[in-house]
Amino acid sequence: MQNRRRPEPLAVPQEKKTTYTLTNAGKFTEGDLTISREGLQINSPNTTRPSSANDGTQRGEDQASRDGGEPSTSGSDLTLDDLEELGVIGSGSSGVAKKVRNKHTGGLLVLKVIQFDVGSDVIRKQVTTELRTLYGASHRNIVR
Repeated sequence: MQNRRRPEPLAVPQEKKTTYTLTNAGKFTEGDLTISREGLQINSPNTTRPSSANDGTQRGEDQASRDGGEPSTSGSDLTLDDLEELGVIGSGSSGVAKKVRNKHTGGLLVLKVIQFDVGSDVIRKQVTTELRTLYGASHRNIVR
Protein backbone atom coordinates (compact mmCIF):
# COMPACT_ATOMS: atom_id res chain seq x y z
CA MET A 1 0.00 0.00 0.00
CA GLN A 2 1.30 3.43 -0.94
CA ASN A 3 1.77 6.09 1.66
CA ARG A 4 -0.45 8.98 0.52
CA ARG A 5 0.00 12.52 1.68
CA ARG A 6 -3.09 14.25 2.83
CA PRO A 7 -3.64 17.54 0.95
CA GLU A 8 -3.39 20.77 2.86
CA PRO A 9 -6.80 21.97 4.06
CA LEU A 10 -8.36 24.79 2.08
CA ALA A 11 -8.69 28.11 3.81
CA VAL A 12 -12.26 29.31 3.42
CA PRO A 13 -12.49 33.05 4.02
CA GLN A 14 -15.08 34.21 6.51
CA GLU A 15 -18.00 36.02 4.93
CA LYS A 16 -17.64 39.65 5.82
CA LYS A 17 -20.80 40.85 7.51
CA THR A 18 -21.79 44.17 5.99
CA THR A 19 -22.96 46.87 8.29
CA TYR A 20 -25.88 49.12 7.52
CA THR A 21 -27.50 52.25 8.87
CA LEU A 22 -31.16 53.17 9.00
CA THR A 23 -32.07 56.72 9.98
CA ASN A 24 -35.32 57.91 11.57
CA ALA A 25 -36.11 59.57 8.23
CA GLY A 26 -36.03 56.14 6.56
CA LYS A 27 -32.69 56.44 4.77
CA PHE A 28 -31.04 53.01 4.46
CA THR A 29 -27.33 52.71 3.65
CA GLU A 30 -25.33 49.52 3.22
CA GLY A 31 -21.89 49.87 1.71
CA ASP A 32 -22.24 51.69 -1.61
CA LEU A 33 -26.05 51.32 -1.74
CA THR A 34 -28.38 54.06 -0.43
CA ILE A 35 -32.19 53.98 -0.46
CA SER A 36 -34.18 57.07 0.52
CA ARG A 37 -37.27 59.02 -0.53
CA GLU A 38 -35.13 60.37 -3.37
CA GLY A 39 -34.68 56.85 -4.72
CA LEU A 40 -31.92 54.30 -5.11
CA GLN A 41 -28.29 55.34 -5.43
CA ILE A 42 -25.27 53.09 -5.88
CA ASN A 43 -21.90 54.80 -5.54
CA SER A 44 -19.43 52.25 -6.80
CA PRO A 45 -16.86 52.46 -9.58
CA ASN A 46 -17.77 48.85 -10.50
CA THR A 47 -21.51 49.54 -10.77
CA THR A 48 -22.38 51.87 -13.59
CA ARG A 49 -25.92 52.42 -14.69
CA PRO A 50 -26.16 51.68 -18.41
CA SER A 51 -27.85 54.02 -20.80
CA SER A 52 -31.20 53.00 -22.25
CA ALA A 53 -31.17 50.24 -24.84
CA ASN A 54 -32.13 52.53 -27.74
CA ASP A 55 -30.87 56.08 -28.08
CA GLY A 56 -30.33 57.04 -24.45
CA THR A 57 -33.86 58.35 -23.97
CA GLN A 58 -36.32 57.21 -21.31
CA ARG A 59 -39.07 54.74 -22.19
CA GLY A 60 -41.50 52.59 -20.34
CA GLU A 61 -45.00 53.97 -20.63
CA ASP A 62 -47.45 51.89 -22.61
CA GLN A 63 -48.54 54.78 -24.80
CA ALA A 64 -44.95 55.54 -25.79
CA SER A 65 -44.33 51.95 -26.78
CA ARG A 66 -47.61 51.77 -28.76
CA ASP A 67 -47.11 54.85 -30.88
CA GLY A 68 -43.30 54.91 -30.95
CA GLY A 69 -43.17 58.27 -29.18
CA GLU A 70 -41.32 59.17 -26.04
CA PRO A 71 -43.01 59.97 -22.74
CA SER A 72 -42.87 63.64 -21.84
CA THR A 73 -41.70 62.94 -18.30
CA SER A 74 -38.44 61.05 -18.05
CA GLY A 75 -38.07 58.39 -15.39
CA SER A 76 -35.53 60.44 -13.44
CA ASP A 77 -38.06 63.28 -13.09
CA LEU A 78 -40.87 60.97 -11.99
CA THR A 79 -41.86 60.93 -8.30
CA LEU A 80 -44.40 58.88 -6.38
CA ASP A 81 -46.66 61.95 -6.34
CA ASP A 82 -46.78 61.78 -10.16
CA LEU A 83 -48.30 58.29 -10.06
CA GLU A 84 -51.89 57.17 -9.49
CA GLU A 85 -52.22 53.63 -8.15
CA LEU A 86 -54.70 51.53 -10.15
CA GLY A 87 -54.29 48.14 -8.50
CA VAL A 88 -52.02 45.29 -7.51
CA ILE A 89 -50.69 43.12 -10.34
CA GLY A 90 -48.94 40.57 -8.17
CA SER A 91 -46.66 39.98 -5.24
CA GLY A 92 -43.55 38.01 -4.46
CA SER A 93 -41.16 37.34 -1.63
CA SER A 94 -39.65 40.81 -1.63
CA GLY A 95 -42.51 43.08 -2.61
CA VAL A 96 -45.57 43.99 -4.64
CA ALA A 97 -45.97 44.98 -8.30
CA LYS A 98 -48.58 47.71 -8.77
CA LYS A 99 -50.22 49.04 -11.90
CA VAL A 100 -49.93 52.85 -11.88
CA ARG A 101 -50.78 55.72 -14.22
CA ASN A 102 -48.56 58.73 -14.84
CA LYS A 103 -50.83 61.67 -13.90
CA HIS A 104 -49.13 63.93 -16.45
CA THR A 105 -49.12 61.71 -19.54
CA GLY A 106 -51.77 59.11 -18.76
CA GLY A 107 -49.25 56.37 -19.57
CA LEU A 108 -49.40 53.09 -17.68
CA LEU A 109 -46.43 51.79 -15.70
CA VAL A 110 -45.62 49.01 -13.27
CA LEU A 111 -44.24 50.13 -9.92
CA LYS A 112 -42.32 47.53 -7.94
CA VAL A 113 -42.58 48.24 -4.22
CA ILE A 114 -39.83 46.38 -2.40
CA GLN A 115 -40.30 45.77 1.31
CA PHE A 116 -37.84 44.08 3.57
CA ASP A 117 -36.84 43.58 7.17
CA VAL A 118 -33.39 45.16 7.51
CA GLY A 119 -32.85 43.14 10.68
CA SER A 120 -32.74 39.86 8.74
CA ASP A 121 -29.30 39.36 7.18
CA VAL A 122 -30.60 36.83 4.62
CA ILE A 123 -33.53 38.95 3.41
CA ARG A 124 -31.47 42.14 3.40
CA LYS A 125 -28.81 40.46 1.26
CA GLN A 126 -31.43 39.10 -1.19
CA VAL A 127 -33.11 42.48 -1.57
CA THR A 128 -29.89 44.47 -1.95
CA THR A 129 -28.68 41.96 -4.57
CA GLU A 130 -31.98 42.37 -6.47
CA LEU A 131 -31.71 46.16 -6.26
CA ARG A 132 -28.17 46.12 -7.64
CA THR A 133 -29.32 43.83 -10.48
CA LEU A 134 -32.31 46.02 -11.35
CA TYR A 135 -30.17 49.16 -11.10
CA GLY A 136 -27.83 47.79 -13.75
CA ALA A 137 -30.60 46.51 -16.05
CA SER A 138 -30.92 48.09 -19.47
CA HIS A 139 -34.08 47.69 -21.53
CA ARG A 140 -36.18 50.07 -23.60
CA ASN A 141 -39.20 49.45 -21.36
CA ILE A 142 -37.43 50.21 -18.07
CA VAL A 143 -38.02 53.74 -16.85
CA ARG A 144 -35.04 55.20 -15.03
